[in-house]
Amino acid sequence: MPAPQGNPLRHIPEPTRTFSFESVDESTVLNELQRLKTRRATGLDKIPSKLLKDSAPVIVKPLTHIFNLSLATGQVPTDWKEAQISPIHKSGNRANVANYRPVSVLSVMSKVMEKLVGNQVTRFLTRHDLLTTHQSGFRRHHSTATAVQKIVEDIKSAFNCSKVTVALFLDLRKAFDTVDHDILLGKLEKLGFDTDVTSWFASYLADRFQTTHLQGQYSSKSRVNCGVPQGSVLGPLLFCLYVNDLPNVIRNCSIQMYADDTVLYFSASTVKDCEEAVSSDVRRVVDWLNENKLLLHPDKTKSMLFGLPQKLRYAGGTVNITDGVNVYEQVSSFTYLGITLDPSLRWMLRKSPQKSLVV
Repeated sequence: MPAPQGNPLRHIPEPTRTFSFESVDESTVLNELQRLKTRRATGLDKIPSKLLKDSAPVIVKPLTHIFNLSLATGQVPTDWKEAQISPIHKSGNRANVANYRPVSVLSVMSKVMEKLVGNQVTRFLTRHDLLTTHQSGFRRHHSTATAVQKIVEDIKSAFNCSKVTVALFLDLRKAFDTVDHDILLGKLEKLGFDTDVTSWFASYLADRFQTTHLQGQYSSKSRVNCGVPQGSVLGPLLFCLYVNDLPNVIRNCSIQMYADDTVLYFSASTVKDCEEAVSSDVRRVVDWLNENKLLLHPDKTKSMLFGLPQKLRYAGGTVNITDGVNVYEQVSSFTYLGITLDPSLRWMLRKSPQKSLVV
């Protein structure tokens, strides 16, 4: 019987393996404590990294007991789920709140616990090849460089075949902050996480609070009802698992992801063929986003046409990508993961137009 439309789990196959927590030993905990960076900010519990690192041989035994008790009971200590938010000025008018970036600081001990959990989860995902190959974010041996390189090499290969490429750079609205907890836990179950593990993650996500710290004063605490915890160790990994099935809805295009930075692209002999392929797939992406309670930012989602100069002159320079509701703006250059792409991948430096950047 086919899965009902609108089911956010319908693109994930049934699990064929099971993941369970293993208890951690004192040597593993000691190693994590000794690797702490002593200049990290201190959370609301006021326990600094330096204290934990210096006292590691003394506290490792009781701390290991606490960690194992948490894994066994599926409960995360309440104090470890409270975040201190500090607004950091980015640029512009200091009186405008939009010019500040909120930085979330959690308990250092919670991060040690998260690291231990994250290591076990990552080993399971890697052993069973459960992470999509289209994701470069927060994966070992992957980076922004590997994401950009994959796209660039595919576009260059299309150049060699006298093809043009249309790309759509997707922008999601506050993606990390809008992750639905029930959907996320359902996806963890579909990946094979057993009841004890999903119970632990349910506790980890539930009853989280944050308070803003500014000029020595703290605001009242507010509950966080959705999203993955900012400033956490597990947050990026959980987000990657949340969007892990997105490539499964793509039918025509290539897709490359770095966390929430996603690109759809298609190469063909004509711009029209590219437009049809990308427009068809972006409609599927929008449906997937709606099912998963995520939103596309249409004003910040941009399309771009790539090709050799002579091919672009012949093909025409206009691209029309639509999801049936929004028509996405075409741009002549786009900065993706810190690299500015131009239509013919000439890599011209902005400050010195006469010089080219060789990749």
